[in-house]
Amino acid sequence: MAVTFEKPEWALRAESMDRLAPRPGWPPRTTWPTGPWDTEPDIVEWRAPESEYPCLIVRGPSGSLCGYVGLPEGHPWHGQAHSAVDEAVNVHGGLSYANECSGNICHVARPGEAEHVWWLGFDCAHAYDRSPAFENYFAQRGIPRVEGYDTYRDLYYVRGETESLARQAFAARNSDRKGAEPHAGD
Repeated sequence: MAVTFEKPEWALRAESMDRLAPRPGWPPRTTWPTGPWDTEPDIVEWRAPESEYPCLIVRGPSGSLCGYVGLPEGHPWHGQAHSAVDEAVNVHGGLSYANECSGNICHVARPGEAEHVWWLGFDCAHAYDRSPAFENYFAQRGIPRVEGYDTYRDLYYVRGETESLARQAFAARNSDRKGAEPHAGD
């Protein structure tokens, strides 16, 4: 099934991962139930207002969206494990990722922009989040769908959370330069 979507006006890049093979152990997208994910891109890249940090939304293997912010060298969180930064931020489900560019979690650097950034990210496959691949996975094993696990975190929700993370990272960078401790934002 081909995903048909319009590139959001705020996106520098928006792509579908239809061309990629299913990840081992995960149901292929063709088996997912119909839903809002059918008209969303699987990868979106843009720059955060204020900081101009690269931001990504990437669909994870569960079908849920994940948000990422790329931090330049010199940022106090650059190179830190997500668990070391998690208490300093307020983002959906907490941080669940920290790494350099790898696979789909990598930006296309613009002229004059750092190519090597440290990505901090979160996922939307937590309790009460709707993950399309999980639905079919459990159904195929006779496990009934649990009511209440039906809030799908769409592209615009994840964009808002990602930009919130970027604002918090920008504030931490500016606070660190003044000698203050980073704080949770919004």
